[in-house]
Amino acid sequence: MKHDIVERLMFAMIFGMAFSVMGYFIPKTYLTYFDKTDYYKIYSPVAVDQRTPHYPCDSVTVSFTKESLIDGKGSVNLALNLYKVDKSNNKNRVAYQERDIPLTIGEAVITTQWDLSCDRIPGEYFFEGVLNYKLNGIEKYHSFYSEKFNVTARPSPNPTPKLLIK
Repeated sequence: MKHDIVERLMFAMIFGMAFSVMGYFIPKTYLTYFDKTDYYKIYSPVAVDQRTPHYPCDSVTVSFTKESLIDGKGSVNLALNLYKVDKSNNKNRVAYQERDIPLTIGEAVITTQWDLSCDRIPGEYFFEGVLNYKLNGIEKYHSFYSEKFNVTARPSPNPTPKLLIK
């Protein structure tokens, strides 16, 4: 009888440990390898305000629609790319910034400013980004990009008047 109780206790402990291990690893495995749900999305292309000219050192006004199924925190890695229209159709990453953002459940249109550095040369640019967030300790990613926009040289503040002598 005493031997029977010890066997039952051992079986209960082994069953409890196995259940705990499976309860930990099954959700992690599912989220890591099988779950393809975007818990946070930024719809591409992100709209860029094209009404005003863009100059070096300015901010670019962008509007994007986001949809979140979770609350939490995330970070955005944002790259500014110069789009070269040549034989190879290359893009050239010219600036990079990282921002922390709050994640709130729901869909919303967000308007914000993304900065241009002062050493930008005139040309056609676009933003490209990756949103990183964690879900139950698993790192998730979502990529997005903006519309193309032009950066032009800033006009000189006081143009020199030309004298016409006849």
